[in-house]
Amino acid sequence: MYIKYGNFPFNPGEATFASTTMRTNRTVRGFDLTQSVDFKIVGEVCNTDAAAITSRLNQIQVAFSQPGGDIGLYQDDGTPTTHFLQSAHPNNLTGNQIDYIHFPEITGGEYVDGRKFSIGVSAEVLRSERTLVDYSDAITQRGTGQPDARWRLIPNWGWVSELVSLGSPVRYIHQGYAETLDTWLQPIPPYFTAPPFLDPRATRVTRYHPVKRPQGFLQYRIEWHYEYYLLLPLVGLPTIR
Repeated sequence: MYIKYGNFPFNPGEATFASTTMRTNRTVRGFDLTQSVDFKIVGEVCNTDAAAITSRLNQIQVAFSQPGGDIGLYQDDGTPTTHFLQSAHPNNLTGNQIDYIHFPEITGGEYVDGRKFSIGVSAEVLRSERTLVDYSDAITQRGTGQPDARWRLIPNWGWVSELVSLGSPVRYIHQGYAETLDTWLQPIPPYFTAPPFLDPRATRVTRYHPVKRPQGFLQYRIEWHYEYYLLLPLVGLPTIR
């Protein structure tokens, strides 16, 4: 078995996977969103002299100087094992990226007959349980609809209460947002569509640019805002999703 990055194979016994880590990133609602995949390669170049070691190290550095190569552990017949990550896969949002190439401090006789190294390769892979990533809907009531009475100052008399109207408008502010993976969700429609119950001047629908990754997009956000004016208070409940 051997490790290969792109078209560059390590020699048998030259390198190994020190660790393969897959960490799930979840939404604020607790659903799986993406998975951070990290491969750590450690190895040692062993050769007859310093010049041959240097030549092989240069080959490794050139191979890993460009991101985007497939990374994996292969069987001797060239078949990839479970430890394999395709860079151009549709779910690979970043492509395989080179995080570091590390050569430890030279001590003693290192580089006389070998040179140790470690390389980190990572990617962010889509792993969503559902299309709806995040969502919120809320309704705020302002006013009670009760009679409207005002204080008025009468000269030589003082302050008196004056009934202005037998009722007062009840204002409802209806707003929320939704984030989805691959397209903008349709906004929650207003509960009341005809004036004067719906204030058309206060109606807003905003679509935001999705979060960009090197090989894709995610988290398409849309926001809605409506305002209603009713003569009586109603039980206004948000839409649950």
